[in-house]
Amino acid sequence: MICSSVCRSERKPGRPENVSAVQLTDGGLLISWLPASHNSSSPSRYYVVEYRTVGPWVRLSGPVAAADAGAAAAAAADFRWTTASRGATYYFRVRAYGVDDVASEPSDFVSLYTGGQFFSFNVGQ
Repeated sequence: MICSSVCRSERKPGRPENVSAVQLTDGGLLISWLPASHNSSSPSRYYVVEYRTVGPWVRLSGPVAAADAGAAAAAAADFRWTTASRGATYYFRVRAYGVDDVASEPSDFVSLYTGGQFFSFNVGQ
């Protein structure tokens, strides 16, 4: 069977939701999210965190495993980043990957400024 873009879009997992980024007490950053709240024809197999400062989005993480199908549907996932630079604004978003490594649409992004004593974050699309 030849699969067109329509066939691939039917296997696309839902996009992750409620992405957040916070500073940890050791100086690292924790990016966390929830799986899509609506049912999708394709479950998420894994997630990838992307970031940018200026310019194009760059893959930050390797695959972050999705919760097993038997786990709670609203189980949060996260990724810890320990090499962020101080004094920079980072933007983060997450994609889910399903069957045949088909990617979801990206989540809304969050931004995080790493200057000063405390980090701050904002949510955007």
